[in-house]
Amino acid sequence: MLYMLAGGLFLLIVRPYEHYLFLGEIHIERIYLIFTLIAFALYKRKKIKMDSIVVFYFMYLMALWVCAFVGINFDNSYIVVYSYTVGSLVFVLMLFTMHDEEGYIKITQAMMIVTAIYVLMSFREYLGGRFEYRMGMHRMLGYDITMGQSNSFATTIVLSYPTLWVLLKTDIIKKKIRYILYGYAPLSLLCLFLTGSRGGFVQCLAFVGLLFMKSKKKFLYIFLALLAFVVVWHAIPEEMQNRYYSLIDPSVAPDPERARESAMGRIEGLLHGIDVFKENIMFGVGPGNLIYTWGDEHRGFQAHNLIGQILSDTGLLGTIPFTLLFIICYFRANWIASMGSRLRELFRQQSEMENEAVVVDFVAKMGTATKQLIILLFLGGMSGHNMLRYHWVYVVYLAAVGSWIMHKYENIYRYMVTQGDAS
Repeated sequence: MLYMLAGGLFLLIVRPYEHYLFLGEIHIERIYLIFTLIAFALYKRKKIKMDSIVVFYFMYLMALWVCAFVGINFDNSYIVVYSYTVGSLVFVLMLFTMHDEEGYIKITQAMMIVTAIYVLMSFREYLGGRFEYRMGMHRMLGYDITMGQSNSFATTIVLSYPTLWVLLKTDIIKKKIRYILYGYAPLSLLCLFLTGSRGGFVQCLAFVGLLFMKSKKKFLYIFLALLAFVVVWHAIPEEMQNRYYSLIDPSVAPDPERARESAMGRIEGLLHGIDVFKENIMFGVGPGNLIYTWGDEHRGFQAHNLIGQILSDTGLLGTIPFTLLFIICYFRANWIASMGSRLRELFRQQSEMENEAVVVDFVAKMGTATKQLIILLFLGGMSGHNMLRYHWVYVVYLAAVGSWIMHKYENIYRYMVTQGDAS
């Protein structure tokens, strides 16, 4: 089942059927999903477990479909919600099959490796001459079409860093995989810069800031970060350097007027999304339908803002479960990190519990990574309409399964204490 799900992640993230038309014509992703569902039905170790996180996620998914049915353009919403639902199924199946520590660790590695392959394939395409010319510069694209736009691709790269950091900081992975990930780090950073995405750059800085807040080796990591920044900075064209420097001085941007309009467009999207929400408070206008609510000047524009998007697209019906879901996920992830830190030290004091200490350490660090993902997703949502990103469902998986595993090891420790008292 692990390999079937890893293949599903590959189709979801890399989307080769968008690159090779013959794969799209036969709908390879649907065929693969059918076989995956059959494998799930036959899988003997599946475990359907419902807790608050899983329940709120299904409530949110149902809200998307309801809002699509009552929205102003069902056909458009159907395409959007159907694509999101199909992609989400991979993570739902992960919830009910990769629910123990072994599956959790392996599927996390699979997610990271597939993302690394995606970035590598995107870089190869860039070297072959595939890019977009926007904002007065040549900007790198992702391998796919759905999330391959330069800003979206940059966000995908940054959202891989919390998991990458955990895998490099723990002893859970094999040396070969570790070497691959050490190579991925500078390559992905170069690709991030080549996208020319100021939003992605800010998210990357935010992630580095989150690391420094938790790290005891702040000065070492600051030095390494500055070193990597200097190396990559001198490897990118001058137009890219000016693009990022425009965060401080807007006048140096390759196309200052377009850069200003892009920034203002985010604010307009937020305000317009709120206005649309006020007129459609309960159900919104339907996922993806904000493009039909603008005047002639901006017709076809999205909100480019998470708050504006979720309010206008889903109204209260979708906004409430979405908000509650990720508040719960954040606090659950915080509990995983804190409980894991305590259990790790307690297990390390027992020589026969060394393996348990390693597992708990990994899950605890993934709890911290989950919090970082939530923060980065909300930060990215301030400049992009990312409500339907698959990373939100990845967060659901990490928070739910991570807490199940941590409860298991908490019970193990309590049993040890009870046995010790009894003896």
